[in-house]
Amino acid sequence: MGRLSGKVAIITGGGSGMGAACTELFVKEGAKVVTTGRHIEKMQKIVAAFNAGGQYDDDVLVLQQDVSKEEDWIRVAAETEKRFGKIDILVNNAGVLDSVPYSSITYENWKAVMDINGWGQMLGYKTVVPYMQKIGGGAIVVVSSMAAANSGGGLTAYCASKGASDALSRAASVLLAPMNIRTNSILPGTIETPMLRNAFPDEASWNAMTQTQLMKRVGTPQEIAYLALYLASDESGFTNGVSVIVDGGIHNSPATVVADA
Repeated sequence: MGRLSGKVAIITGGGSGMGAACTELFVKEGAKVVTTGRHIEKMQKIVAAFNAGGQYDDDVLVLQQDVSKEEDWIRVAAETEKRFGKIDILVNNAGVLDSVPYSSITYENWKAVMDINGWGQMLGYKTVVPYMQKIGGGAIVVVSSMAAANSGGGLTAYCASKGASDALSRAASVLLAPMNIRTNSILPGTIETPMLRNAFPDEASWNAMTQTQLMKRVGTPQEIAYLALYLASDESGFTNGVSVIVDGGIHNSPATVVADA
């Protein structure tokens, strides 16, 4: 406990999956957390579930945000500083999935995914970095995907957007290091999130997908959250510009890989 004591974090996409897991873990590890998403009621229910006794009432703030809109980023950053005094950590997690193949994709499909997964993360850097500069540094954790490194099941725009996310993290690690701001990327494989469940809605398809995994299971959001915790904390003070694969080892296998969702 206390691995993030004294830190203030913004976590996007806090309404489910990895963002929700990061929110709970960061708060329990001592951080003040602003968790954001498009559906505020979902986030409020998640926070209420781990804050049943009200012990974290002063430690977590839920805000509505569409990460593709710059005005939302400006508002979230300003409200974070107003409530907690600073911003030490950004977890750029919010993302969407689109399974349209290249032969059928339209500009509307492409733009919808890129606006969230690519431009939304770019806006995070643009908006939050000046706040980190004011306090002498910070840590940015990017949740990308193994789809940045493999076919991702042919999810054309999704693969491209996650490739952009990961590449942006590496570029930022060079540009921001002189400011004492570290940027690292997580590349999850198949993680049990609502998006992944929606992609495999029945037990037969879910079980078939699971059997393609080397460990015969998918990962949990908590397993991603613990890596995000390390990368956000001072424990990883000399870790910068890395892309960490979390996929149970399947990237070493010739088997077909289904990207996280």
